[in-house]
Amino acid sequence: MPVYAIRCGERGPIKLGVAGNPQGRLIELQVAHFETLVLLRAWEGGEAEEAELHRQFSHARIRGEWHQLRENELDAITLPLVWKPEPPVEPVKAEPVKPEPIKIDLPPPVDVAGIVESRRLELGLSRLAVARRAGLNETYVRDLVVGRSTNQKTIHLRALAAALELSPEVLTNPTFPAPSGEVA
Repeated sequence: MPVYAIRCGERGPIKLGVAGNPQGRLIELQVAHFETLVLLRAWEGGEAEEAELHRQFSHARIRGEWHQLRENELDAITLPLVWKPEPPVEPVKAEPVKPEPIKIDLPPPVDVAGIVESRRLELGLSRLAVARRAGLNETYVRDLVVGRSTNQKTIHLRALAAALELSPEVLTNPTFPAPSGEVA
C-alpha cells in the first residue's frame, strides 16, 4: 500500500500517511483545508514504513500524522515516485436533453360560480342569505360568483354546498355529475 507525503501550502506541515489511493486521499484532505495541499511523494511501502517515518520524525510531530519537517529532513523522504496514480478520466460532456412536455388530461374545472349563482336563484336566496347559511362573509360569496376570487378552499365549498342544499361533490369534484337543471 502506498505511503505518501502531503504538504500544506508552500512551506507548511507535511502529513505522512498510508492510503490505497494517495491522490484520492489528497482530495479528501483538501476539503478541510483552506491552503492548497500538494502530494509531494507516494511510494510503495505499507504501514510498517509509515510507522518508521512517524518514529523517525516524532520530534517534528505537530498533531496526528502532521509534521513540521526541516528541508534536509524532507530530502530524506522525497524518494523517486514509485506509485503511479491512475490517469484522470475526462468527464463526458453530454448535450443537455430538453425534456418533452408532459400532457396531462385533466377534467375541466367545476364552474363553481355558475352552480352557486344558478342554485341561489333557484332557491330564491340572496347572496347575503347564502353567505349567512354557509357561515361565510357576503363579500366572499359575491367575489366568488363574479369571478374576483379564486380562493376556493374545500372547506368553503362544502359550506356553500350545504347552504345551497347540494352534495359537496357538486362543487369540489369536477367528475361528479351536476344535478339536472343546474349549470355545470
